[in-house]
Amino acid sequence: MRAGRSVGAHCRGCIGRATVLIASVMIALGWNASDALRKIESARGFPVPDTPEQLEWILNFNPES
Repeated sequence: MRAGRSVGAHCRGCIGRATVLIASVMIALGWNASDALRKIESARGFPVPDTPEQLEWILNFNPES
């Protein structure tokens, strides 16, 4: 990802668990959580993540803790 290459991840629907994983990686690489989610939504073509709990987890994710 740092080299600008595409990365893929999927779960059954690709909107919940895969979003949590990819958003977490993006945040660890320095992305703002909201920007990461917008980028994932743009790539997927529909709103992500799947549940409010997943959204809360992503928004509160701190890779340094």
